[in-house]
Amino acid sequence: MKEFASYNFNISKVDWCTLVKFRKEKEVRENRSSHGLVYFISGRANYYFDTGEILQVKANDAFLLPKFSNYIIDKLEEGECIALNFDIDDTDKTFSPFQPYTGDALALDFKKALKAWTYKNDGYLNVCYRSLYSIICAFQERKHNEYVPSNQKKTAISGRDEILKNLSSPELSVDTIAKELDITPEYFRMLFKKAFGISPRKFIIKSRMEKAKELILSKEFKIGEIAKLCGYSSTSYFTREFKRETTYLPSEYKK
Repeated sequence: MKEFASYNFNISKVDWCTLVKFRKEKEVRENRSSHGLVYFISGRANYYFDTGEILQVKANDAFLLPKFSNYIIDKLEEGECIALNFDIDDTDKTFSPFQPYTGDALALDFKKALKAWTYKNDGYLNVCYRSLYSIICAFQERKHNEYVPSNQKKTAISGRDEILKNLSSPELSVDTIAKELDITPEYFRMLFKKAFGISPRKFIIKSRMEKAKELILSKEFKIGEIAKLCGYSSTSYFTREFKRETTYLPSEYKK
């Protein structure tokens, strides 16, 4: 991961982006023809590399499968993932596997790439390249911010817990959480980003979107009710933000 984190990528080609659905089974892969970034939407699996490394992945994990690598996939639970394969100018370059990026911060970039590749509208490759660079930058940034002192991590975790506890409140903001923790908003933003690799504002939005998805799929609430339960006083604003974060309108996601 150290080498990957400091490498200046020049992507030469996006091979493909696809949604992979898998069952519980084992699969052997030999001499990968390209690099692959993978995001697990659901399910669980272990990747055993011939170099001795093991990746244990689950829902909301993103990770790299290096070019030229050989491995066995032990699919422990049925699920699905998004695979984004690409190559770089240095065609002989490879990397070592490393522990995955945990959290759904990268989900939107993977989903944007998948949607662009699936429908292939004008400029779709540009969308794929943009998503790919964004994902790689997030990996590298996470590595550079990996070390967080325990007292800072404890404060960041307390802030995260406060956010999750108050998702339905329209008053929820970075400022209100920082005030609750008795620190400045600027310091809270720095601690949170360092600990979780995502800004607290973005975390609030994504957590609200995940809650909204669950409520939509329950089919027990109207869109206006879901907006209020997720902390939005305006249904139209909630709809726009849901579209921006998921690429779907709430009514489309329901279908």
